[in-house]
Amino acid sequence: MNFFPLSYQQFSSRFGLYSFFFVFWLFLYQPPQSGVMPCNANFSVSSVNCNVVSFTPADNTQGLTYLWDFGDGTTSTESSPDHVFATAIGNGKQSFNVTLTVNGPNCDGATSAPMTVEVDQVPDINLEDADTDLFGNSLNFVHCADGTLRIRDNSTTKATNRSYEIDWGDGSAPFTGNNIPNNTSHTYNLPGQYDITVTVTGDNNCTNSKVIPFFFGSNPSVGF
Repeated sequence: MNFFPLSYQQFSSRFGLYSFFFVFWLFLYQPPQSGVMPCNANFSVSSVNCNVVSFTPADNTQGLTYLWDFGDGTTSTESSPDHVFATAIGNGKQSFNVTLTVNGPNCDGATSAPMTVEVDQVPDINLEDADTDLFGNSLNFVHCADGTLRIRDNSTTKATNRSYEIDWGDGSAPFTGNNIPNNTSHTYNLPGQYDITVTVTGDNNCTNSKVIPFFFGSNPSVGF
C-alpha cells in the first residue's frame, strides 16, 4: 500500500507554494484600522511677559479636554491659559518643564513631550509690621488704638530691587523710592480696614505686586 500518494517532487512543490502564500499573508496583510488617531498634544508659547506666559494648543477643536502641568506644582484645564509662574522669585531667569495632556471623543488621549519654558523672575515682597504688642509679638498689620503703621522690608531680593511704590489705600500720596528705610511710617486718621498695595521693580525690569490688608480700630464685640 502506498502511504504517500504524492511524489517527493510534487510534495515539495505544493508545500513551497503554500509556504509562499502564508508568508505573503503574514507580512503584507494589514488588518482594518479603527480610524481613531491619537489626540494632538503639541502646543506653543504665544507670549512671555516676565513670569506670565500665554500657551496655545495646536488643536483647539470643540469637545477636546486639556490638562496643563506647568512644572511648578500647579495645573489648568483651560484650553489656552495665561499662567503666572508665582514661584519664579528673584532678579534672574528660571526654567519650568510644561506638558499638555489632550483627550477627546474622536481621538485617543495623548500627552506632549515636556517643553522647557524660561521666564524672568519677579522680585520678592515681604514687608513686616515693625510695631509689637506688650509681649513683643508683631502686630501683623492689626492696630487697635494706634493708627500709625511702621514697616520693615524683609524681602529676599531687596539688595537688587530697583524701585518701590506703596499705595496706602486711604487716598493719600503713595510712597516711592529705591528702597524702604526701616520704620517707614504712615498714619491713618480714621479707623477701618485698608488695602495696602506694594509694587516692586527688579533689576531685570520685572515688577511684582502684593496687597496687604491693614486693620485699624477696636476689636469687634463678641456676643454669647
